[in-house]
Amino acid sequence: MRTSMAKEWAYATRSGRLVVLLGSFLFLAISTPLMYKYILPMILETQLGQVSSEEIAAMMNMGQRESMESYIGDVFEIGSIVVSFSLCGLLAQEISENNLVIPLCSGKRYGEIIGAKILVFGFILGFVQIISTFATYVYSGVLFSFEIDAGPVIISGILQGIYMIFILSCILMWGAIIKRPIPSGFATLATVYGMHFLGSIFNMEKYIPSGLLIEASKMSSGQTLEVTSTILPTIVLIVAITLSAVARMKGLTWNER
Repeated sequence: MRTSMAKEWAYATRSGRLVVLLGSFLFLAISTPLMYKYILPMILETQLGQVSSEEIAAMMNMGQRESMESYIGDVFEIGSIVVSFSLCGLLAQEISENNLVIPLCSGKRYGEIIGAKILVFGFILGFVQIISTFATYVYSGVLFSFEIDAGPVIISGILQGIYMIFILSCILMWGAIIKRPIPSGFATLATVYGMHFLGSIFNMEKYIPSGLLIEASKMSSGQTLEVTSTILPTIVLIVAITLSAVARMKGLTWNER
């Protein structure tokens, strides 16, 4: 497992995936409070004409909490797309190019290959979410004022990280099924957005992975127990999806082109 994890880490750093993920989420983290503090008021002032800056600020009623809630919304809408297409070739490309033949012949197991990807890229995604959430917390606090304690912000970042691990498991599952990077990315997005849509219709958001982002946006003290009903089903779903990816790989023919 250690060798497989080292291989995945080398791929993440040398291919630039780590830089792309960190840069994309940090951009969202910095641009969101900047947008609400300066750019959006300027646009409204231009459109409304005689309205003063103070009146626009009162109309918008924006602060640190509102800015961070908007950032978490961007994590779902934009971040899901970034992760799905940045990592869509993580397994699918290796299968389509027969790059796993030698590792499998040398004794690597299917579970070890997929487990290494989950551990390494799951850690990267969790790290990126915590860093980006704390960055938008600090920057929005500087621009507006500090309204939220740091503890709930860290918890919020962890919840977002778990959500991203769910997306990662979907990428691996669809990569094993479709064996093509871009279609796997689209299938992952269809799964993620489709589950959120169905959860909204049937009022089951607290039991599906996107409910983690809803809980993350609350950023309130003492919410640890409240998210258990969302974390546990998500972890079970991640494990089930990962096992289905392993099962699918066992059924593949590795000398196909």
